[in-house]
Amino acid sequence: MNAAIFLDRDGVLIADRGYVYHRAEVVLLDGVAAQLKVLKRRGYLLIVITNQSGIGRGYYGHSDVFAVHRVLQALLAPAGVQLDAFYYCPHVAADACACRKPAPQLLLQAIRDFQIDAARSYFVGDKDSDLECARRGAVQGVSAPLANLLALL
Repeated sequence: MNAAIFLDRDGVLIADRGYVYHRAEVVLLDGVAAQLKVLKRRGYLLIVITNQSGIGRGYYGHSDVFAVHRVLQALLAPAGVQLDAFYYCPHVAADACACRKPAPQLLLQAIRDFQIDAARSYFVGDKDSDLECARRGAVQGVSAPLANLLALL
């Protein structure tokens, strides 16, 4: 079974500028590429789990989310880092869907898809909903920044 680091996107990997959907808005947080490289070397899968309610609000579309994720991968590539997967919820909170964090549906789907050992995995987030998702998915939650996780390992 694999071990994984689940990562919120905005505020953990990239600057949280509200509803990020333009390529120019994608800015890696300081040290993220190097920290992810350490985690990859230690054998962890790196999986992003993010709420993208801007889709449900009509601010942008699915293709914009895919474009942001491609830019994120391109920014990480010079450090030799590739994120293994992206899972996102396009709904607003009022939709009461099963995939919006803190609901653990996306986390549990990733665990199934990649045969992940939850007991050896972590979720790094910057919001209470991220940490609650981790708790509900039986992985250890760690508050951002990524350096907090590295201090634990």
